[in-house]
Amino acid sequence: MSEGLSILSEDYIQDEAPEGKVGVPGTYSWRIQAVDKGSQKINGIYKQSWENTTGTEENFTLTVEVR
Repeated sequence: MSEGLSILSEDYIQDEAPEGKVGVPGTYSWRIQAVDKGSQKINGIYKQSWENTTGTEENFTLTVEVR
């Protein structure tokens, strides 16, 4: 993430599922504040939290223009 952005908070909410079930989907959310103007970037990797990073994962970049 660019130095012009700051994470205020992050949260994970697991979807409802029977007790003891593993691999249940959920939603991860972040509250991010712009602390500098200009083109800022957020980089991410799509993978499961228990998986090791191998370098072959799908990557994405979000570009935010802060005025």
